[in-house]
Amino acid sequence: MALIPYEHLPPPHDPAIAIAGQPLQEYYCGDARCDCATAHVLLGGIHMTVDLGTTHVELADNRQATPAHAALTNTVRATLREGAISTLRAHYATVREFGREQHFRYMDWSAVKAGEFVAWEQVFRHESTPMWKMTPTEPAAGETSKDAAKTEGEPAQGFLFGIADSYCIEPKCDCQRVIWSAVSAPAGQPNRAQGLGTVEFSFVTGQPAVGRHAPNVNPNQLFMLIHNLLRAQPQLPGIFQQRYTLLREHLTPILAAQRRQRSEAHRQASFGRNDPCPCGSGKKYKKCHGS
Repeated sequence: MALIPYEHLPPPHDPAIAIAGQPLQEYYCGDARCDCATAHVLLGGIHMTVDLGTTHVELADNRQATPAHAALTNTVRATLREGAISTLRAHYATVREFGREQHFRYMDWSAVKAGEFVAWEQVFRHESTPMWKMTPTEPAAGETSKDAAKTEGEPAQGFLFGIADSYCIEPKCDCQRVIWSAVSAPAGQPNRAQGLGTVEFSFVTGQPAVGRHAPNVNPNQLFMLIHNLLRAQPQLPGIFQQRYTLLREHLTPILAAQRRQRSEAHRQASFGRNDPCPCGSGKKYKKCHGS
């Protein structure tokens, strides 16, 4: 879960709620797929959670509360019940709207390995796989001729075809491609989508290539589905290339920075302050790269 500080939202901001003479710092989950209705607050260095529905307050780390902690949570609870809970609820809604486009900036991407692809829906979590209505001229991928057979005069049955897009965000790579995970579902029933396989599309050549495919899927049929979709929706390559460019411009630098931070934290944890610096300078680590 990535938390977004309320103060990071574009101004204007409401003034911080004061409790026991101290400002209340507020943090909220901006993930569109989460509806936790929870405020994470920091007061005097103590992290607490607030249930925005019941106004229940508890210490975030579930440790046993001391009398001082109990008095603090009671003070917070009383302040919220006096009307401050409405402010927190409004801030939660505002942060969630902000998080629709900015939540990815607060996520940890450093575990993404070279060669891994990141799904667009993983970055912009309020979006879902786009699907189009297709009318088959031959059995759909995954169907047999018997499945697709129809009586004389019966119109061809349509189905839904979707592609979820994923991209390489590796700082040292600029492969100019998108990986589509293809799915199909009965018309009007997108919740019954089944995976068909993956297709790589090169922005340089403009050509799709089938990668993996489900055991019951003919790769040639999957290729033709993509071919027919691109013929019917000629704007799609441009849209996906824009998405690729956006992630390279905004997410790739975040990945690089997070990797540097993790590497630095690991290096500092690996060497004692008084150990010789690993750079070979002959100085103590604290007087050299650990300063």
